[in-house]
Amino acid sequence: VVKRHGRALVSIYLATEAVNFLANRAFHRLTNQIAMSSLAIPEQAIGNVWWLSQNPELLANGSSYQAPTASVFLIAFPVSVLIKAVQSAFFYYTLCGKRKRGLGESEESEESNIIPRPENAFKPALAWLRAQFGHVWALAPSLFTVEFLVSLVVIPLQFASLLVFTLPLTLPIIMSVHVALPAAIRGNIKGWEAIRESRRLMKPVKWQAAVPFVFIIIVQRMIDLGQGKIISSLPSRFYYELLEIPLGILALGFAMSVVASVCRTSLPFVLFDMLDTGGGKDGGEEPNAATM
Repeated sequence: VVKRHGRALVSIYLATEAVNFLANRAFHRLTNQIAMSSLAIPEQAIGNVWWLSQNPELLANGSSYQAPTASVFLIAFPVSVLIKAVQSAFFYYTLCGKRKRGLGESEESEESNIIPRPENAFKPALAWLRAQFGHVWALAPSLFTVEFLVSLVVIPLQFASLLVFTLPLTLPIIMSVHVALPAAIRGNIKGWEAIRESRRLMKPVKWQAAVPFVFIIIVQRMIDLGQGKIISSLPSRFYYELLEIPLGILALGFAMSVVASVCRTSLPFVLFDMLDTGGGKDGGEEPNAATM
């Protein structure tokens, strides 16, 4: 299903990631502007004002630069969560296509909840994005709450997982909230109820689902390391005489990274569609390894 809607998913991913990139640049610029105007930190010490400074002196513990960085992060993090929630809604409607009738909605209104999937071409996909934005934006407040709660659970566990030996403890918890967003959309549920529904659905299959999840992360890491190693090993003359070679390697690495990221972003929705069909709220057998 990801391959069938690949171009549409890539369009959604690139559009939302571009918005997130521009938002980060604006917040980094705001951080540096506060540091320069309020703390009298010279621009030369910061470097490129559109990125957070990498100056070791400013990054040291106790540095005054950390105050505006932390303050702006409190604004930037919710914005990033909102962008992620919007991205997730578009991915859901592309891969799953509908949501269940909510409380107070008539049976006829359920038909209006069916969103036509975009064509697998870039121009129709972009037109579909524009047409469905109002519908997705209406869901944004409730999806923001769910995504925020998921982030509060997952982000600390991701850092703990860097120790590797903690994975048997952290990975099951990460996977247990993996389908909270699609569960919130499909079932018209909010907040912790979506988290609980995700835990219920994922309980019998969290270890099976962890296999593709970890595999995609490993592939992403290998792409980043491989690209960096190849670029660093190129002779310097390539950047003057054969510029198309490093540019081609960077373009290929970017394309592979986008494909891997789209697969990773799609995984919760494909998984939820399988779980909801095989053993959702409406009954049916619990999904097992064979259905995975």
